[in-house]
Amino acid sequence: MSKKLQYALIFNIAWISLIFFSKKALNSGAEPIPFVIENSIITLVLLTFYVYFSKRSSLRKIKIRDFRVFTGIGAFVAIAWLSETYGLRLSTAINYSFIIETAFVFAVVLAFFFVGEVIHFKKILIMTAIMAGAYLVSTGGALIIPKPGDLLIVLAAFCYSLSNIMQKPVLKRVDPVIVGWMRFLFALLLLLVFITIFNTKNLVLVTPVYVLLAGIASAFTTVYISKTISVSSVSYQTMMSMLTPVVNIYLGMTFLKEAINIYQILGGFLIIGSIILAQDKRFGM
Repeated sequence: MSKKLQYALIFNIAWISLIFFSKKALNSGAEPIPFVIENSIITLVLLTFYVYFSKRSSLRKIKIRDFRVFTGIGAFVAIAWLSETYGLRLSTAINYSFIIETAFVFAVVLAFFFVGEVIHFKKILIMTAIMAGAYLVSTGGALIIPKPGDLLIVLAAFCYSLSNIMQKPVLKRVDPVIVGWMRFLFALLLLLVFITIFNTKNLVLVTPVYVLLAGIASAFTTVYISKTISVSSVSYQTMMSMLTPVVNIYLGMTFLKEAINIYQILGGFLIIGSIILAQDKRFGM
């Protein structure tokens, strides 16, 4: 198994776990913004301990100019966190599930303009098949009815993609764990500034077990986003993230008693088949 595939699979397992534990927490009464902050604090504490005990020597490789990049990455991640939270409140779960996957399209296009990744017919074909699969998986074949929050979800997808693109040059000289740690540190700091300005209250710990589990999953997700991008393209990392909704269907059906239909099964096969094909170097992912 190649290193990029290994990292991408660990990232997917971590992200799937994060989504699952987050959903369990929200279903148990946790409020979205307090949950994001509590979960983020745990993630940051775990990453800080890991960096302190295992990666201290790598901190010397950080240049002053890198902190400007980390600030930008953190700003886009913080905007994405807020946009998707409020977007989901003003939209529907179906709309959110599909629209957030447009991060794949944004990643391919932005990578073309900013880091020189090639776009060709085979890549467009893979991208089209995966997005068609994502639509079927997310909507179950139903039409998406536009909602006021949809634009906020699009903004979140764009910001997540841009934050990943911004990591690529820094990862050439800085350890991926350090980059992931800085990404989270600056995002959380900016989020706390927002919370302070707007006097958001009710930071009450409602589901400590799920917050802890989500924090652990988030730490792995953060590290392996950076690790995957460090050994592959941004397009590849984002494409591999499309496995997540397929696995979430199984988890939702098994543990959350959610229904599934034939369109979602077909969409899952489209995504898995496309990702298997994309492992061939001729597809340029």
